[in-house]
Formats: sequence, C-alpha cells, structure tokens
Amino acid sequence: MVHASWISFAVLGTIRIIAALLLLYAYYKSKRRSALFLSLSWVMTIPTTTFGFIELRIENIFIGLAFALWYLGIFSIVREETTISFPRELIMIPPIVLVLFAIAQSTFEKDFPEDAYYLGGLLTVVSGSIGRYVFSMHYGKDGKVGKYYLDWWPAFYALSPYLSN
Repeated sequence: MVHASWISFAVLGTIRIIAALLLLYAYYKSKRRSALFLSLSWVMTIPTTTFGFIELRIENIFIGLAFALWYLGIFSIVREETTISFPRELIMIPPIVLVLFAIAQSTFEKDFPEDAYYLGGLLTVVSGSIGRYVFSMHYGKDGKVGKYYLDWWPAFYALSPYLSN
C-alpha cells in the first residue's frame, strides 16, 4: 500500500517541476529576467518537499531563496512592463535579509524552523501589493495585463476565483 505522504510528495514535486519548466521555457523564448527569477523560485521549492519528507531541517534556506527569487521576479515584471523604477535598495535589501535570516535560523534553531515561511509570505504580500498598485496605475483601474485576468476577490467571501475579461 502506498502511503499518502509519498503520493503528496510525488504530486507536489511534479507540479513544481512543471511550473519551473514552463517558466524556464518562457525565459528561453522571451529572454525576460522575470521568467527566469520565477522559474528559479519554483526550482528552489522542490528541495523543501524532499527535505521535509526525510526530516532534514534545512529546507528553510531553500524556502528563503524561493521567496527572495519570487520577490525579484515580481519587481522584474514591474520593470519590464512599466516605465516606473524603484530604488535599488528597495529591490535588493529585503531578499538578502530574508536569505540571511533563513540561513541563520536553519543553523541555530534545530526543532522546526518555519519563520522564513512567515517572513517570505509577508514579503510576497508586500511585493504583490506593490505590483498590483503599479499595474493598476499603468494599465487602468482594474490592473489587467492581458485580455483576461484571474479575479481573486471572491476568495475573501469563501467563493471560488473566476476568470474575467
């Protein structure tokens, strides 16, 4: 009998590999740095599944790298799509602090170091909010980047998100 954790390990690993390969293909075709950063972010999440499964607690380093690369990817999209520029310190310091924090926490806290998840999640929310604000200024009120976009507001009312145009 196959244990459920093996199935979740295989499914999560497969989804992450597919996402990384799709973004890597987008980088190969378009040479956009944002696709490369986002692809590398997905690659960094693959070891978190593996190390979590074998009870090796260094996945915090990889999740810190994943969130830092995701943050850089979001700001790269903003830079590629708009003419707005941000101070270099705003773009470079938070990911460096996050990675250093994750390394320090994995080194000194042996029980269950998860604080990089929280700090990385906060960093993702901040970068996503900045990206949404910039795109709404650049593309209009709703912040659409194409003909369709995924509308997430129903999730706050326990409804499923829908694709709108």
